Amino acid sequence: MKQSIIKHKIVHYFEEFQKYSIKDKIMKIVICDDDREMLNQIEVYCEQICEKEDVIISYNNSEELYEYLSKEQPQVELFILDIEMPGLDGLEMKKQISTMYNYTNILFLTSHSEMMQKAFGRNVMGFLQKNNYRELLASSIREIRKEVQKDDMLEVIINGESVSFHKSMIIMIEAKHVYSIVSYVNYFNQEEQKIEFEQNSYRLSLSKWEQILPSCDFCKISRSCIVNMKYVKKIGDYIVLENGEMIEIPVKKKKHIKQVYNEYCLRMAKVVY
Repeated sequence: MKQSIIKHKIVHYFEEFQKYSIKDKIMKIVICDDDREMLNQIEVYCEQICEKEDVIISYNNSEELYEYLSKEQPQVELFILDIEMPGLDGLEMKKQISTMYNYTNILFLTSHSEMMQKAFGRNVMGFLQKNNYRELLASSIREIRKEVQKDDMLEVIINGESVSFHKSMIIMIEAKHVYSIVSYVNYFNQEEQKIEFEQNSYRLSLSKWEQILPSCDFCKISRSCIVNMKYVKKIGDYIVLENGEMIEIPVKKKKHIKQVYNEYCLRMAKVVY
């Protein structure tokens, strides 16, 4: 019975990923604010500035939103969250969303600028003041749409055959003799609160992967390993990835790797005032 449930989750995850894939250029926006008037205003405004194909869902109860995300595991391009809410506040919702999603965006609504520092983190795009959110929300959605519309598919010729990859789902690539082992996201295991991943081997050198993959998102950690910066959880003597993998950083490359990661974080951490 448990295997059939997990299988259903895997199928559902990829159905959602295909339904709201980058190629479809559809955005799913989830809004949560306990102030019904503010919630309705933002929902109506999003409907005005978004494409008609976009999906906009609103919740005035954060615990109901969490239940929906846990049960359905939908692909969501943008969360618009009030920071101060009863029950699960915006900060706690951010933590939960960050365990479920590796590629999404969060915009916080706030009336208190002192809350910004605590709210910042992975997936957080920025902050909107409740008394002046319209222009900034519109520009933020345009920026996110540009990212969504970027071509995420990677076509690689291996042994004369074309193999397709979603770049954003590649976690890391390791060299093994004349082969490379590609680890990529399978699905998020809700029961164990972790990313499940798969590995496949291909007869392709790491130097070839280095030429193919965008250097702004991927970094060669050592002579035998390339890592997607998106899945880096922590950097010290080791790189700790979201899937639990730990990769030792060569002493001579520690400073460079940390600099590359800091630049990546600065590029992704866009704050909207």
